[in-house]
Amino acid sequence: MKKVVHLTSAHKRYDQRILWRECCSLQEHGYDVTLVVNDDQDNETLESGVRILSTGFVPKGRRQRMTEGVQRVYELGIAQNADIYHLHDAELLTIALKLKKRGMKVIFDSHEIYGELLKEKKWLPSGLCDVISNLYSLYETYVCKRIDGVICIGKYDEKEWFCNRSKRYIDVCNYPKLSEYINVTIPPYLERSGACYSGLICKERGLLTILEAINKSKTHLILAGNFDSKEFQEEFNEKDENHVSQYLGVLNRKEIFELYARCAIGICVLQDTGQTRKINNFNTKVYEYMAMEMPVILSDWPYKREMVEKYHFGLVANPNDAYDIAAKIIWLLEHSKEAEMMGKNGKKLLEEKFTWKQSERNLLKIYEEVIEE
Repeated sequence: MKKVVHLTSAHKRYDQRILWRECCSLQEHGYDVTLVVNDDQDNETLESGVRILSTGFVPKGRRQRMTEGVQRVYELGIAQNADIYHLHDAELLTIALKLKKRGMKVIFDSHEIYGELLKEKKWLPSGLCDVISNLYSLYETYVCKRIDGVICIGKYDEKEWFCNRSKRYIDVCNYPKLSEYINVTIPPYLERSGACYSGLICKERGLLTILEAINKSKTHLILAGNFDSKEFQEEFNEKDENHVSQYLGVLNRKEIFELYARCAIGICVLQDTGQTRKINNFNTKVYEYMAMEMPVILSDWPYKREMVEKYHFGLVANPNDAYDIAAKIIWLLEHSKEAEMMGKNGKKLLEEKFTWKQSERNLLKIYEEVIEE
């Protein structure tokens, strides 16, 4: 049995992509899987057999996470003496070649198109974002050509981002495991109301515009997830329109399903930052909305518009126009039969096209190729 260690310095231990999809799928297919994380929780072994090991370290900020946090994850990881190391953060590229020198197989899992995201990061020095983005992309290419494989989340601007920039690559999209939803009760559509948003709560994901749109549409919004900063949380709470929202904090899976079951519309209108306009996939939350038979409102960008027009599972709106978003919310609330059918179309689309089994096959394929080399 091949021993695999997944390393993350930045993600939470119960991350959907890392733990519940990738780690559990690999364990189910005969791999001995361990996940190493930075937190102060106890080590544990899941029913699936996946082990979670904690460094016991909680970084106090980004700089400490990218230095001491990376080092602690690396040291605990190599202590497991695994056959394959699977890296889940861009900052972990700094240890990728160290692992290779030790004779380990190394896979980098690029959850985002990081070179593009860096162009929009507010915490980088003003005027240097493009320079830092280009330097990162050069470094990423240098490392990825020397490790054993790269996993990406989909095409960017109709192209494979890691083509000619890595030894081998494959797409593993964030499609949901529909088995999670088997015992979830989805009430009749007419018993559901309002809109929901789950995930990172920040300006770049359109939350202020969503809040304004919800207020104009005379409905309510339920939020779940982390605010990206205390400053934005204060700004959000001080908005006059905030009376139409309810914030539930960070929810576990059971609680998030209960939230979705209450709501009539799922919203994901990301702003035009970094990769968001050109990436050919949806955010994880969108697939979850679809699994719960909610019609969705998405940013009016080419891939999203094409998919919505082809499969009729929601509407698109200008992510910068609260009036346009409000108009789409009102239309769905006033056309419940059409909205209900859109929700069912979304669920059908997941069952027929966007299944985790498809992504799982790609995950297993790159592992087989890396092992056989």
